[in-house]
Amino acid sequence: MKPLAIFGCSGSAKEVFFLAKDLGIDVSVFFDLKSGGTLYDVAILSEKLFDPKKHKVVVAIGNPWLRKKIVEELRAKGAEFLTLVHPNVVRSRTVSIGEGSVVCAGSVLTCEIKLGRHCQLNSGTTIGHECSLGDYFTTAPGVNIAGGVTAGECVFFGINSSSIQQISIADNTFIGAHTCVTKNLSRSGMYLGTPAKWVPKEFMPEVT
Repeated sequence: MKPLAIFGCSGSAKEVFFLAKDLGIDVSVFFDLKSGGTLYDVAILSEKLFDPKKHKVVVAIGNPWLRKKIVEELRAKGAEFLTLVHPNVVRSRTVSIGEGSVVCAGSVLTCEIKLGRHCQLNSGTTIGHECSLGDYFTTAPGVNIAGGVTAGECVFFGINSSSIQQISIADNTFIGAHTCVTKNLSRSGMYLGTPAKWVPKEFMPEVT
């Protein structure tokens, strides 16, 4: 198998590095918009030096909107993406995980779950039965999703947030820390509080 290249050099990249090591996967390079230096004795290269013939890639960026942009750029260059699931993750055989996704330690995915491409589930995430979670779905640590939840593309759950069962969540939705979703969220945007309420605030950072 080709060695792994991690896009990113911040906290998410560090966590992906140690996840890969736990899986026995060789990480040969970090790369992003800058060049030079090392991280954990692994070279940091500019994105311009990335060679899709030499590496498989995981985009280790916590921001799902920026992650989507980078994935699309790398795919256009011919990148192959690797899926990483920590060995202590609990999941049934009826769980489907899309390419390029990362599932961190301590997560539990029960049954009949579909997880999209390039999703990131941080440590201690639990997802109940019959959930369908779109591409770039992202959780911070300690998120709890009950059964039957459907989420669109680029949905972000903040630390210790949650959703009750049978909820539908629109694309491009940011759910803040400790927020509980108790009804369908049909409007994109930021939601805070318990129960979750939409707030008139720009939440998606500018991605250029």
